[in-house]
Amino acid sequence: MVDDPYAASAPAAVTNLRESAKWLIAAAAAVGAILVGSFQIKDLGVLADADTLHQVVAVAGGGLSLGTVVVLITAAARVMVTPRPSIRDLSERELRGRRPGVGGLAIVDSNQDDLVRSLLALRSYLFDGKNSLHEVYTEYRESQASLARMRAGGESSTEDRRTVEARAANALQAANRIEVVAHQIATGERFRALTNRLVLGTAIFAASLVAFTWATLDRPNAVVDKPTAVTVVVTDRAAAGLPPTCSLSSLDGVAVGGDFVKPTVVTSPIAGCGSTVISDSRGIIAIPSTTEK
Repeated sequence: MVDDPYAASAPAAVTNLRESAKWLIAAAAAVGAILVGSFQIKDLGVLADADTLHQVVAVAGGGLSLGTVVVLITAAARVMVTPRPSIRDLSERELRGRRPGVGGLAIVDSNQDDLVRSLLALRSYLFDGKNSLHEVYTEYRESQASLARMRAGGESSTEDRRTVEARAANALQAANRIEVVAHQIATGERFRALTNRLVLGTAIFAASLVAFTWATLDRPNAVVDKPTAVTVVVTDRAAAGLPPTCSLSSLDGVAVGGDFVKPTVVTSPIAGCGSTVISDSRGIIAIPSTTEK
């Protein structure tokens, strides 16, 4: 029996798919390594003083970027390890996938298993005259059993021996052909799933990486380069170093150093609140005045 050209090309197709998946794994791993390398402490340090929005966006964006890379690597690895199903496995899948009440349905439509349906569609090329995987498996099992009995008994005519051997060889060839093609189909399905995820995953990765970059941008604070009038809102008198006699919650002052996030402020003396130098805005919030006093 001559091998079907489609079955003969299946191993090469599987090899090509695996090579493509291997390349995708290498590319994704490289991207992941670059991404992890960019998550340095000096980059993430800006989040310590960032608002909640920036912190949440940074964590979500970074996690989603890495998660997308991991998902794509996993999907590519699944292509690499697609198992070759045996004719017995395929027969059992066919029996499990049979639709109840198949009357009037074509043979291909009579099964719910996608892989089985694909093989049934090629039965005229692959099944050696049989109509189902179960028939092919039954013939394979019985022919191999007959061959084993004949060899064990040693009693058969030359003609019988040739008949049994030819039957067993044909059944083995048909089973092998179906297994090879089933392997190629299953690998192809996993590769298509990978490419589908790749399109969506690339979009998610790009969006999450942009979000992470935005959230971790070092936002330089404006430096106090000249004395600037500020309103001092007192949040913790002890931390600010104000005298116990100072009961005001708002003072006038002048920012004389640092930056406008944590300036060094000199408060103006008033009603029991002597002039005090407060560094790094400890215990206060300094709000630049928008009008001249």
